[in-house]
Amino acid sequence: MVSNTNIFRKIMLVVFLLGVASCNRKSHHKNTVDTAEQEIEKTEEFVIVDFPDTVTVGQGLIQGKLWYNLVSRLDTIRPSNIDKRYVFLHIAIDPKEDFISLEEIKKTEHFIYEDTLGHGYFSFEAVFTKPGNNLLNGVVEDIIIQKGKDKDGNVRMRTNETLISKNVFVKDTIH
Repeated sequence: MVSNTNIFRKIMLVVFLLGVASCNRKSHHKNTVDTAEQEIEKTEEFVIVDFPDTVTVGQGLIQGKLWYNLVSRLDTIRPSNIDKRYVFLHIAIDPKEDFISLEEIKKTEHFIYEDTLGHGYFSFEAVFTKPGNNLLNGVVEDIIIQKGKDKDGNVRMRTNETLISKNVFVKDTIH
């Protein structure tokens, strides 16, 4: 007959091993992200990782992914001097044919996404309503609040805006 103590020990061993295995996976994933950021950190401000070049009118919301280089925008600020950081991606709903600013996007209907994990990765959606050559237009808004105050006692804050754009051909619907 198996005692309750042996069963309890086996269950605890399984729980412990599962815990160790899941910790190893998290650590490996973080290293992969860090390595990818290091490879790109000195070259690109942003990379549209996944978005189609051709879509169809009436297709609805189209999924995309973007990576924003958090390191390249810190030219004079050390990461240890950052108190808080908020990174938003604004995507125009009905994109114009040329580059637009954050202020222009804010005045129109648009999607807004926040990087809540602090890695610079965004999953986003866009929509196109007119056939022909279009641009996926957006702006990454990077708000950095530094530790401490300036000589006048004010909070030190810096906002960077990075325009993003991608050519997209929109096919007319086939009836």
